[in-house]
Amino acid sequence: MEVEAKFAITGELDPALIDSLDTRPYTFSAAGVEKHVDTLLDTPDLRIIGQMHALRIRAANSTLTLTLKGPNTGKGGIHKRQEWEAPLDPPLRLESDSWPEPIASRVIALSGGASLLPLLHLNVERRRWVIQRDERAIGELALDTGVILAAGRREPIHELELELKGAGARADLDALCALLTARLPLAPEARSKLQRGLALLRHALQEPDDAPPA
Repeated sequence: MEVEAKFAITGELDPALIDSLDTRPYTFSAAGVEKHVDTLLDTPDLRIIGQMHALRIRAANSTLTLTLKGPNTGKGGIHKRQEWEAPLDPPLRLESDSWPEPIASRVIALSGGASLLPLLHLNVERRRWVIQRDERAIGELALDTGVILAAGRREPIHELELELKGAGARADLDALCALLTARLPLAPEARSKLQRGLALLRHALQEPDDAPPA
């Protein structure tokens, strides 16, 4: 189960500010910067998204990771959903019957066995912090910058994600959300990156072919 809080960044946010925060009883330890490219997949008639799921392949550091996410049952900026994840061996193949279980059978059931195609792309630079309480890992903070690319259109990414990990509990998430929103220029973000990308796609379909990109 993935449980995380998403925040839109509403002002200047230097990563050094996060490093300098007094977050007791929590400690934040910088865990480096990762660049990744996410490709969101679906059938031509959007059967997977139509059933409130999201299918993603992430390319990072010469590795490929396949992720299937279930419906979001959270509210507001809190996102809660089932998540299945598995590594993929290159080269990339879009035939779901070649993928690891249990993702393969779930995707086939969702898609009805229809072919899959890339829907949109996310180019992201992610700066990470490991969060501990009482010397136990309870979460991860990620500062994402980049761009969403869909149907020739683009939208910037500038957001903060706070995800429970390890021994983390909902009380930790709530306490950290209160701490961060009190000290950083943040606002809850109810939309996932996929939802924002779909909005770009819908906007493109509604515009004439010769309309300038937004």
